[in-house]
Amino acid sequence: MIKYLLLVFAITLMGLQLNAQVVATISAASDIATNQATFNGSIDLAGTAEVTYYFEYSTASDFTGSVNSTGGTANVNGAVSEIISGLTPGIRYYYRLYVEESADVTNNSLSASSNFYTLSNVFEDPIGNFSKTAATTTTINLAWNAETTNNDGYIILYRAGATAPVPADEIESGIAPGAQTYTVGVSNSVVNGSASTTQAITGLSAGTQYSFVIVPYNEDGGNAQTTNYNVSSNSTLTVFTLATEPSQDAGSRQYVSKTDGSITISYNAATGANGYLILYRANGSAPNADGVTDGIKHTTAADFVQATGFLYADGNGNTNPTISGLNPKTIYSFRIIAYAYITAGVEIEETYNYRTNGGTLNNISTAAEIPGSPVSNFVKSGSTETSVAFSFDEFTTFADNG
Repeated sequence: MIKYLLLVFAITLMGLQLNAQVVATISAASDIATNQATFNGSIDLAGTAEVTYYFEYSTASDFTGSVNSTGGTANVNGAVSEIISGLTPGIRYYYRLYVEESADVTNNSLSASSNFYTLSNVFEDPIGNFSKTAATTTTINLAWNAETTNNDGYIILYRAGATAPVPADEIESGIAPGAQTYTVGVSNSVVNGSASTTQAITGLSAGTQYSFVIVPYNEDGGNAQTTNYNVSSNSTLTVFTLATEPSQDAGSRQYVSKTDGSITISYNAATGANGYLILYRANGSAPNADGVTDGIKHTTAADFVQATGFLYADGNGNTNPTISGLNPKTIYSFRIIAYAYITAGVEIEETYNYRTNGGTLNNISTAAEIPGSPVSNFVKSGSTETSVAFSFDEFTTFADNG
């Protein structure tokens, strides 16, 4: 009797095992793009030999109008996945996993549902005319062409040095611009609105090289999960802030010597200066500093409002310069402006920073021109016991002299 009961119990257990319920479990979608995603789940065969499965998905939470994926078969427990394409950008999708025993379709399981958003379409080309418009010691002003196609705004990534951050390494789609996290040393500025074309980057260090990259982004209906970034085709820019301005003017300015075509002056060196810009004009007070522009090295007097000439006396110790090319017997006045710049093997012109006004030196005349030849027909014209008279041809070039 006992043997009979044990046999019945064993047969009952075998029947329970044969009829065990398969289980489908849903997992988060991955590799989400604008028109495709990878659906993920897992299967517990519960002792069955083989199951078939597919993912059911829809844009409706009640799975109205749902579509079944191609699916497949499995004969071991574990994860299953399938790449689903043909999806619509910027849309919320609901999906779930269905599993049934291949030999007994009544042994099946439908998982709970999960959902995700596909990414929005985003502008795919580099943003045009990305450039620096101005700079101070702590700020760089940037500008670019607006792009309104598939674009809700821009992220500007930057760091000190000659190499811009790599957007693909720093930005993750499906996360709002303000919620991104970045590598140490990488900073960002979010510019909302596709029509925006300028941004001031502040809090920078003087005389420092910075590299920037501008990344357009787009999202659908303000839903952060749809946020998509163009991280593969981007405009970059490498520029400098201005050097620190000299802390003082060139002092003790004075005249040293002159010729008929030059004037030599001197002054004390200015702390923090790499050189001195000397502006001058004739027959008037010292020219003002109007037209002197930070971030450039001037090449023409036309840049200035009052100055008719200029000289760069480069080097902090260049404190005894000679201004040549002047006119004889002409009064000149000067403005000496200390400046600083950064060098990286050569001077970096965009870092030029001029001390605002500088100091002046007024009313110095060049010498008269030296006659180029002796007088002619110099002869004795008469004499007395106590005097001798001479005559010679008039040197008409210097009629007002002697």
